[in-house]
Amino acid sequence: MMAAAKKRDAGPVVRTSDGQSLGRVGVIALVGFVIGIVWPRLAGVSLVPEAPVESETALVDAAGDELGEAAPPEPELIELMPEDRLGIGPAQVTSCVDSAGKKKASCDKPDIDEVVHPHLIALLGCPAATGVFGTLSLGFKVNFDKKKLSDPISGRSTDLPESTAKELLLCAKKEFDAAQVPGVPHDYAEYQVFYSLDFKTPEAAAEEKTATTPASGQATVQWHSAQVRKEPEREAEVQARLLSGARVVVTGRRAEWFRVKYDARGREGWIHGAALGLK
Repeated sequence: MMAAAKKRDAGPVVRTSDGQSLGRVGVIALVGFVIGIVWPRLAGVSLVPEAPVESETALVDAAGDELGEAAPPEPELIELMPEDRLGIGPAQVTSCVDSAGKKKASCDKPDIDEVVHPHLIALLGCPAATGVFGTLSLGFKVNFDKKKLSDPISGRSTDLPESTAKELLLCAKKEFDAAQVPGVPHDYAEYQVFYSLDFKTPEAAAEEKTATTPASGQATVQWHSAQVRKEPEREAEVQARLLSGARVVVTGRRAEWFRVKYDARGREGWIHGAALGLK
């Protein structure tokens, strides 16, 4: 009787499809299978992690680190030469006298740019030129008998402060005292000449240096000899040399340089505007 009671107290026996009974561990495993696999499928529940959705605004590298938005490109660094900050207009002869000091009614235009330009550019080293932006109309005398430049003055188109203009004139006098006027062709002994000097901001100088604008027309070499360079820079490779009177076809401009076709084959190069009498 007691044995029969123990069998009744043991509870129901779970059997497999082939009639074999399962022990306690087997029952637990079966229940776990039902809970973990069968029930989620019947209920439409997914326990598998979904693939991550790619972000539209963030970038991730191979290591899984967020990179954020692509960094903007570094701005191009533009190297400015001293002459880039100073625009030099063409020479303007306002008067001339002969060896006897007699003023002439009309004057020729001696080619002195190659001598004068380096001394004008040197004015950028004058303390008064630091941080100055504007126009200085610089006049002076060119005496071929004495082979000297002298008596710098400020013209009417100057828009710099008066004190700044005076200091620049003092620097110009020192520069001219060291200048030697070569024996370029001329008709008279002495000339009064003016140059317009445009002191530019670094931003304006950089913009002009990198911007090439279309141009068209013809020009004539005014200097005794003009160098055609590969790039619009004073230190660029020289491609050719043109003598005074040579005709060129202008195709573009960058700052004070002009791109020209200079021979019958249509080859192009750059000539400084002063050599062509262009501003």
